[in-house]
Amino acid sequence: MAPIVLVIVLLVVVTSCSEAHRNYYRAAVYEHARFGTINDTARLIVETNLEYYRRAAEIASRKGADIILYPEYGIFPYPEYGLYPPAERFRLKEFMEIVPDPKTASANPCLERKEFSQRLILRTLSCIARNNSILVVANMGDLQSCLGTPGCPDDGVFHLNTNVVFDKDGTIIHKYHKEHLFYELGMDLPRKEQFFTFETSFGKFATFICFDIDFKRMSEVGRVKGG
Repeated sequence: MAPIVLVIVLLVVVTSCSEAHRNYYRAAVYEHARFGTINDTARLIVETNLEYYRRAAEIASRKGADIILYPEYGIFPYPEYGLYPPAERFRLKEFMEIVPDPKTASANPCLERKEFSQRLILRTLSCIARNNSILVVANMGDLQSCLGTPGCPDDGVFHLNTNVVFDKDGTIIHKYHKEHLFYELGMDLPRKEQFFTFETSFGKFATFICFDIDFKRMSEVGRVKGG
């Protein structure tokens, strides 16, 4: 396996926040060269990429970062490239996990190990946040049942490109499904618009994913209330 260089950009942003009476926060953005080929198992791909995520968070935390952002498709292959075409949706499922909705129930996968024993990505990301006392924003695949929903695929589930946000103690505080796919074969669109803002102890943030930024609704984030 070729070595991968960890590139972490630290930003200090002045804002209004209450944590420790500071008027700024530090954000880390991790540039990641994703590991994985068609010949690798899903388990190896996920575990290897998550290990790089863990190391990046440790470095960011030591440098005083409050939040770290990971890239889209940093954990598993981008489906456009033919590794997992629509005819092989079952293979894409190897990288998908059911992400709980934090609006309806609180979940801390790092602490709730029995319940999340088969959800390696969620459990690992939650522990990365908790063990480094850093808020984590990471992209992954959300597997959601859609039986009885118009447009539900034949396999009865939606594959959703999803940003998941973990608080510094590892609790899931927000998830957002990408609303505008870009040739992402095997992925599905959410059926309704979502709130894309979330609150932290050091400010209010918005999250959306890649191609979403080209659309007007995302550009109006400054006027969005609630979240």
